[in-house]
Amino acid sequence: MRNPMPCTGLALVALLSACAPQPMISSEHIHSNVLIPSHFAYAARDGKVEVTLKGNPFAGSPEALAAATTRAMKDAHAGPRTQFVPRPATSQEIYRLVYLFNPDPFTLARKACENPDGVALRPAEGGTTRVFGIFCQRETPLSEAMAVMEGVTSADSPAFSELIAGLTLAILPYQMPDGGVFGEPS
Repeated sequence: MRNPMPCTGLALVALLSACAPQPMISSEHIHSNVLIPSHFAYAARDGKVEVTLKGNPFAGSPEALAAATTRAMKDAHAGPRTQFVPRPATSQEIYRLVYLFNPDPFTLARKACENPDGVALRPAEGGTTRVFGIFCQRETPLSEAMAVMEGVTSADSPAFSELIAGLTLAILPYQMPDGGVFGEPS
Protein backbone atom coordinates (compact mmCIF):
# COMPACT_ATOMS: atom_id res chain seq x y z
CA MET A 1 0.00 0.00 0.00
CA ARG A 2 1.28 3.46 -0.90
CA ASN A 3 1.87 6.14 1.69
CA PRO A 4 -0.53 9.08 1.06
CA MET A 5 1.53 11.48 3.23
CA PRO A 6 3.85 12.87 0.50
CA CYS A 7 0.86 13.93 -1.60
CA THR A 8 -0.97 15.28 1.43
CA GLY A 9 2.07 17.31 2.49
CA LEU A 10 2.48 18.70 -1.02
CA ALA A 11 -1.19 19.66 -1.17
CA LEU A 12 -0.90 21.38 2.21
CA VAL A 13 2.14 23.41 1.09
CA ALA A 14 0.33 24.45 -2.11
CA LEU A 15 -2.76 25.45 -0.16
CA LEU A 16 -0.81 27.50 2.38
CA SER A 17 1.26 29.28 -0.25
CA ALA A 18 -1.91 30.15 -2.16
CA CYS A 19 -3.25 31.82 0.99
CA ALA A 20 -0.16 33.96 1.56
CA PRO A 21 -0.68 37.62 0.66
CA GLN A 22 0.75 38.59 -2.69
CA PRO A 23 1.57 42.08 -3.92
CA MET A 24 -0.87 43.42 -6.46
CA ILE A 25 -0.03 46.11 -8.97
CA SER A 26 -3.40 47.88 -9.07
CA SER A 27 -2.50 50.39 -11.76
CA GLU A 28 0.41 50.92 -14.06
CA HIS A 29 1.15 53.54 -16.67
CA ILE A 30 4.26 53.64 -18.79
CA HIS A 31 4.45 57.07 -20.39
CA SER A 32 7.14 56.10 -22.93
CA ASN A 33 7.36 52.31 -22.74
CA VAL A 34 10.27 51.42 -25.02
CA LEU A 35 12.40 54.24 -23.63
CA ILE A 36 12.23 53.32 -19.93
CA PRO A 37 15.19 50.89 -20.06
CA SER A 38 17.27 53.51 -21.88
CA HIS A 39 16.30 56.28 -19.46
CA PHE A 40 17.11 54.05 -16.51
CA ALA A 41 20.45 52.96 -17.97
CA TYR A 42 21.38 56.62 -18.40
CA ALA A 43 20.16 57.51 -14.90
CA ALA A 44 22.26 54.68 -13.44
CA ARG A 45 25.36 55.38 -15.53
CA ASP A 46 27.42 56.17 -12.40
CA GLY A 47 25.98 53.20 -10.48
CA LYS A 48 23.54 55.20 -8.33
CA VAL A 49 19.93 56.37 -8.64
CA GLU A 50 18.25 58.62 -6.11
CA VAL A 51 15.02 57.62 -4.38
CA THR A 52 12.74 59.99 -2.50
CA LEU A 53 10.54 58.25 0.09
CA LYS A 54 7.52 59.92 1.66
CA GLY A 55 5.50 58.47 4.51
CA ASN A 56 6.14 55.54 6.82
CA PRO A 57 3.40 52.95 7.36
CA PHE A 58 5.33 51.25 10.16
CA ALA A 59 6.44 52.12 13.68
CA GLY A 60 10.15 52.03 12.78
CA SER A 61 12.40 54.93 11.92
CA PRO A 62 12.44 56.58 8.47
CA GLU A 63 16.06 55.43 8.13
CA ALA A 64 15.06 51.79 8.69
CA LEU A 65 12.28 52.13 6.10
CA ALA A 66 14.71 53.70 3.60
CA ALA A 67 17.26 50.91 4.15
CA ALA A 68 14.64 48.16 3.73
CA THR A 69 13.14 49.83 0.66
CA THR A 70 16.42 50.35 -1.18
CA ARG A 71 17.55 46.82 -0.27
CA ALA A 72 14.34 45.37 -1.81
CA MET A 73 14.79 47.51 -4.94
CA LYS A 74 18.39 46.42 -5.56
CA ASP A 75 17.87 43.47 -7.90
CA ALA A 76 14.24 44.09 -8.84
CA HIS A 77 14.97 45.46 -12.30
CA ALA A 78 16.80 44.33 -15.41
CA GLY A 79 18.93 47.45 -15.80
CA PRO A 80 22.56 47.97 -14.85
CA ARG A 81 23.73 47.17 -11.32
CA THR A 82 22.50 50.08 -9.31
CA GLN A 83 22.67 51.35 -5.77
CA PHE A 84 19.43 53.11 -4.87
CA VAL A 85 20.24 56.06 -2.61
CA PRO A 86 17.64 57.75 -0.38
CA ARG A 87 17.59 61.51 -0.96
CA PRO A 88 15.39 64.38 0.21
CA ALA A 89 12.59 65.71 -1.97
CA THR A 90 14.66 68.84 -2.63
CA SER A 91 17.26 66.90 -4.65
CA GLN A 92 17.96 68.38 -8.08
CA GLU A 93 18.96 65.19 -9.90
CA ILE A 94 17.60 64.83 -13.45
CA TYR A 95 16.31 61.30 -12.75
CA ARG A 96 14.94 59.86 -9.53
CA LEU A 97 12.37 57.46 -8.20
CA VAL A 98 9.65 58.69 -5.85
CA TYR A 99 7.93 56.17 -3.55
CA LEU A 100 4.90 57.43 -1.63
CA PHE A 101 3.56 55.24 1.18
CA ASN A 102 -0.24 55.35 1.52
CA PRO A 103 -0.78 58.47 -0.61
CA ASP A 104 -4.10 60.11 -1.26
CA PRO A 105 -5.71 57.95 -3.99
CA PHE A 106 -6.04 60.96 -6.30
CA THR A 107 -2.32 61.81 -6.28
CA LEU A 108 -1.02 62.72 -9.71
CA ALA A 109 2.37 61.40 -10.80
CA ARG A 110 3.37 64.80 -12.17
CA LYS A 111 2.66 66.44 -8.80
CA ALA A 112 4.73 63.77 -7.06
CA CYS A 113 7.67 64.39 -9.41
CA GLU A 114 7.39 68.18 -9.03
CA ASN A 115 6.97 68.31 -5.26
CA PRO A 116 6.89 65.05 -3.26
CA ASP A 117 6.62 67.05 -0.03
CA GLY A 118 3.31 68.50 -1.26
CA VAL A 119 1.62 65.11 -1.65
CA ALA A 120 -1.02 64.27 0.96
CA LEU A 121 -0.52 60.93 2.72
CA ARG A 122 -3.04 58.87 4.67
CA PRO A 123 -2.72 56.34 7.47
CA ALA A 124 -2.77 52.68 6.40
CA GLU A 125 -6.31 51.32 6.19
CA GLY A 126 -7.13 47.94 7.70
CA GLY A 127 -3.67 46.42 7.36
CA THR A 128 -3.36 47.36 3.67
CA THR A 129 -0.13 49.00 2.53
CA ARG A 130 -0.20 51.05 -0.67
CA VAL A 131 2.92 52.35 -2.38
CA PHE A 132 2.80 54.69 -5.37
CA GLY A 133 6.05 54.57 -7.32
CA ILE A 134 7.07 57.03 -10.01
CA PHE A 135 10.19 57.15 -12.22
CA CYS A 136 10.74 60.87 -12.81
CA GLN A 137 12.80 62.88 -15.25
CA ARG A 138 12.84 66.20 -13.38
CA GLU A 139 9.11 67.03 -12.99
CA THR A 140 7.97 64.65 -15.77
CA PRO A 141 6.78 61.14 -14.89
CA LEU A 142 8.20 58.47 -17.21
CA SER A 143 6.39 55.55 -15.57
CA GLU A 144 4.21 55.00 -12.54
CA ALA A 145 2.50 52.16 -10.69
CA MET A 146 0.51 51.58 -7.51
CA ALA A 147 1.31 48.43 -5.52
CA VAL A 148 -1.07 47.17 -2.84
CA MET A 149 -0.62 44.37 -0.31
CA GLU A 150 -2.39 43.25 2.83
CA GLY A 151 -0.69 41.96 5.94
CA VAL A 152 2.63 43.81 5.62
CA THR A 153 3.60 44.27 9.26
CA SER A 154 7.08 45.77 9.07
CA ALA A 155 9.72 47.01 6.67
CA ASP A 156 11.82 43.95 7.56
CA SER A 157 9.16 41.42 6.53
CA PRO A 158 9.52 39.31 3.38
CA ALA A 159 6.08 40.62 2.32
CA PHE A 160 7.42 44.20 2.29
CA SER A 161 10.38 43.13 0.14
CA GLU A 162 7.98 41.44 -2.32
CA LEU A 163 5.80 44.56 -2.45
CA ILE A 164 8.71 46.88 -3.18
CA ALA A 165 10.36 44.50 -5.67
CA GLY A 166 7.09 44.12 -7.61
CA LEU A 167 6.58 47.87 -7.70
CA THR A 168 10.16 48.51 -8.82
CA LEU A 169 9.86 46.03 -11.68
CA ALA A 170 6.54 47.61 -12.73
CA ILE A 171 8.06 51.09 -13.07
CA LEU A 172 11.43 49.92 -14.41
CA PRO A 173 10.38 47.18 -16.86
CA TYR A 174 12.87 45.25 -18.91
CA GLN A 175 12.88 45.50 -22.68
CA MET A 176 12.24 42.37 -24.71
CA PRO A 177 14.34 41.58 -27.82
CA ASP A 178 11.40 42.57 -30.07
CA GLY A 179 11.50 46.07 -28.56
CA GLY A 180 8.35 45.68 -26.47
CA VAL A 181 7.95 45.79 -22.72
CA PHE A 182 7.16 42.50 -20.92
CA GLY A 183 6.86 40.77 -24.28
CA GLU A 184 4.24 43.14 -25.66
CA PRO A 185 4.90 44.30 -29.22
CA SER A 186 5.96 47.93 -29.37
